[in-house]
Amino acid sequence: MQPRVLLLDEPTKGMDGAFKEEFGALLRALCAQGAAVCVVSHDVEFCAQYADRCGLLFRGEVVTENAARAFFSDHYFYTTAAARIAREAAPGAVLCGEVVQCLTD
Repeated sequence: MQPRVLLLDEPTKGMDGAFKEEFGALLRALCAQGAAVCVVSHDVEFCAQYADRCGLLFRGEVVTENAARAFFSDHYFYTTAAARIAREAAPGAVLCGEVVQCLTD
């Protein structure tokens, strides 16, 4: 079965890190085959790593949306833990690996 549109609500809840990587690769493969994937999630790290675009819903309205990198690097509260912690030392870094790379370059 090859879905054209896949809607997922909190799909990573309860997943460990290794399975999230497998799941993210599966979603990317589906997108590469032409499927549209829409994920609703509080797992900002997963979304930052695997999403093309992200948005923020508030009271049933989309209040902001952007490319994932821009979305997470432009927000202070709605961003990854890595971006919040290393904002001064590694500006623009969103994922843990990016912070490490910025700090070791």
